[in-house]
This record gives sequence, structure tokens and C-alpha cells, in this order.
Amino acid sequence: MKDRMLRVNQEIKRRISEIILYELKDPRARWISITRCVVSADLHNADIFFLTFGDESEDEALEFLNRAKGYVRELLKKKVYLKYIPRLHFKVDQGLKIARELERKIKLERDNRGHKE
Repeated sequence: MKDRMLRVNQEIKRRISEIILYELKDPRARWISITRCVVSADLHNADIFFLTFGDESEDEALEFLNRAKGYVRELLKKKVYLKYIPRLHFKVDQGLKIARELERKIKLERDNRGHKE
């Protein structure tokens, strides 16, 4: 069962990524990257984690994705063959966001040390 859920998570992540990139006709969709998907064991809910790139605000992207989630789910129904198509819950991927901020701070500290020496 564990392997099946892993495959379901990966397939839904891949399909939603494709839908956002290729089928949503909004320029904001280009700056959104789906990082992971966690589907509940009963397949009724899926947490979809994402990051934004460029100048795109995460709050604006979240609002955009929440407005489009019904349409995304309808397209997902046509691409994934499951007994249930989960309700989609989009969330900013805080783990990667924290890692990016930490990396930025480390680089800044290295740059500061280089100038002091």
C-alpha cells in the first residue's frame, strides 16, 4: 500500500504540474512550480505544495491556484484514473522556502566576510 500511495502522489504531482504549465491560460501560471503532493489514504484530499519564482508573490499565486482548483480538478479527472479524484488544497512549500532563505543568509555572510578580510 505504501508504494501505491507514493505512485499516486507522484502521478498527481506530475499531472497538476502539467495542467498548470500547459493548460492554464494565465501568465502567472508560468512562475509556479509544484514541489510535492500528499494525498490522504482515502484519496479524498490532496495537499499540493508549490513555490513561486521570479517576482510572483506567493500570496497572489495561492489566490490564483485556489480560484483555479475546480478547473484543475476537472482536468485531473480526465488524466488520472482513480476511484476518487481528491479535493485539492494548495499550500506554499515552507520547507523549501526556509531552505532558500537560509542559503541566501549564508551567501550574504560569506560575502560580508570576504569584504572584511
